[in-house]
Amino acid sequence: MTVKQSPPQVLAIYPPRIVGATDGVISESPPPPDVPVQGVPLDLFQNVTRDNGSLARAVTLSIDPPADDYEAISYWLNGVEIQRKVIPPADRNLPITFDVFESDLLDGSHNIVTYKIHRASGNDNESVALWVLYSATLPGGNDVPGTDDHPFLAISLPAELGDPPHIGKDEAAKGVIVTLIYPYSKAYDVITLQINRERFFKTVGRGEGGQPVRFEVTQAMLEQVGNHERCPFSFTVVDQLRNATHKRRWSRTIEADVDLDSVTLTAPDIAEDPDDHTDDPGTIDLGKVKDFLYVLVHVFSPLWEPNDIVQVSYTSTPLTGPVVTHSVEETVGRLPFTHKLQVPLAKVLANSKVSVIYKLVRDGKVIGVSTPAVAQVIGEYPIELIVDTTPLTISGQNISIAGSGLPWTLTGVDLPGTFVHRPASGGVPPITFTSSDESIASVDHSGMIRSEGNGKATVTVSDAGGQTKTIDISCENIITYLFNPTTSTHQAYEAWRTSINAHHPITQSGEVIHIDLLVRKFTSHTLTNTWAGPVVVTNPIYAWAFTIPFQHINTLLLTTRCPGLSWRVINSAGAPGSRSEDQ
Repeated sequence: MTVKQSPPQVLAIYPPRIVGATDGVISESPPPPDVPVQGVPLDLFQNVTRDNGSLARAVTLSIDPPADDYEAISYWLNGVEIQRKVIPPADRNLPITFDVFESDLLDGSHNIVTYKIHRASGNDNESVALWVLYSATLPGGNDVPGTDDHPFLAISLPAELGDPPHIGKDEAAKGVIVTLIYPYSKAYDVITLQINRERFFKTVGRGEGGQPVRFEVTQAMLEQVGNHERCPFSFTVVDQLRNATHKRRWSRTIEADVDLDSVTLTAPDIAEDPDDHTDDPGTIDLGKVKDFLYVLVHVFSPLWEPNDIVQVSYTSTPLTGPVVTHSVEETVGRLPFTHKLQVPLAKVLANSKVSVIYKLVRDGKVIGVSTPAVAQVIGEYPIELIVDTTPLTISGQNISIAGSGLPWTLTGVDLPGTFVHRPASGGVPPITFTSSDESIASVDHSGMIRSEGNGKATVTVSDAGGQTKTIDISCENIITYLFNPTTSTHQAYEAWRTSINAHHPITQSGEVIHIDLLVRKFTSHTLTNTWAGPVVVTNPIYAWAFTIPFQHINTLLLTTRCPGLSWRVINSAGAPGSRSEDQ
């Protein structure tokens, strides 16, 4: 009798899986049939302890328990056995896990992960492979400084839309290309472009990694966004492994005037002389500009109607420093006509790039916006900044309480010989005055220079055209007062005064040698039971103690008191109700 036996059953050994990884990612080269591909994002790695006791970042590889009997499982990475585990019989129905260390993975290429089942018979089997993609770098880079806008995500609109950009009916119909640039871009990155809180998505195509991304904004997208005078554009990126930008940051925001109802008008003309028909429209020569730069706008029917408004927006962008803007408008009268709108010379910055647009406004509604006219400013200002730069010495006797803590306030009266006026003329306003050391010489907006301390300083006069003039200043004969608010005995006061090499402002005869200067420069104030005094480097140094009130009245009452000692009036001029006595 013959018994027919069935052939042994072939068991499928399923591929391993990385717990929490991203499924369905696309590798550079296609995997074999039935081989899954997973992506491992950087935030999935956790610190684990290696066999040698060191910490390292790893993810978890999970293997379903084999259906038949076995003794051990080994984990293989890129053809190399990484680890083998002997599985106790009691655990052979449980999933088996291994640590896949980040340092073992290939960056930018697929990693082949398999496992082998080992049996006592020596009949080992290998699983179906798992391909794993890993990237060591986030889109835009790792550890990017700051917490605000991502500094390495660049976004721009076409230059022909102007500055600021304008997107009208015609531009929307053609579609607007937004250019996005960021480091470490890869195929299959997913870009999120946000326009006024509406989000649109684009996937970087195969072979397009490492290149600027051209994101086309269609008319339908813009209609979804709607009109917005300052419509914000920004973007962020997540790669296909699920790696976002550092701290999930977005690019800086740029703005555009989106008006899908307006038509696009021809650019204006920019001219130094509106009657010069040979003028180069691409440059603005400062040597040819007199009081104004002119923006020429040609209006004609049927596009324009009487009482329409020509609204000009001017921008001057220098190589460094703030952008200067100007707006001007005129009402349309007869047609056709050329309007000559004026921009003050002070708004035309040297070496800047100028951009001008105009709008057709009817009954408060924008009907059309021009394409921008752009010109480069060349040449120099014809108006010279004039300042007397003769070196200056200010030597009138002055008193300074800067840094002393004395609560006296200034009367606003300058002492004789302590100030000099050096005004400026010409130049391009606004004119600014600055001092290299305000503690030596101060200067106000009119060019009034005042001595504040002994030493040298430089006053710089600047205009908006970049011209500067300097004045060397030397200040002398300033006495600096110091103030010690601690109530002390006369002996303690003397010790303090001696330690700072200061002199008494009160003579043995009771005369306050600076009283004439004090009553003119400072308002009245009383210091009670305190010590005070002044210091200078090259002039006499003074200190005083006691109670000293001084008042700006027709008479002066000055008293002194030394705690713990007898006191007397050392100088008195009778004020109504006053008295003098010694104790």
